[in-house]
Amino acid sequence: MFKSKKPNVSYLKAFGSKCFIHNNGKKNLSKFDIRTDEGIFVGYSSISKAYHVYNKFMKVIGEFINVTFDETKDDHASSSSFDKF
Repeated sequence: MFKSKKPNVSYLKAFGSKCFIHNNGKKNLSKFDIRTDEGIFVGYSSISKAYHVYNKFMKVIGEFINVTFDETKDDHASSSSFDKF
């Protein structure tokens, strides 16, 4: 604000958005194992640069760094009642 620069907010994501957690750190992944788990973004970590994500496969909330967000527009969002106004 003092130097009239806009802050970088590209890393901010919408809560509840769909994301994918990369399983690169897990040991013993074979050739045909799944490399990602699907998750729901819950929040940001206050200690590190990680995201709080609900892992649908393991059914736990954890902190993950290697997360890719699904940036495509959902069908539910495009058919909301707010679009009619």
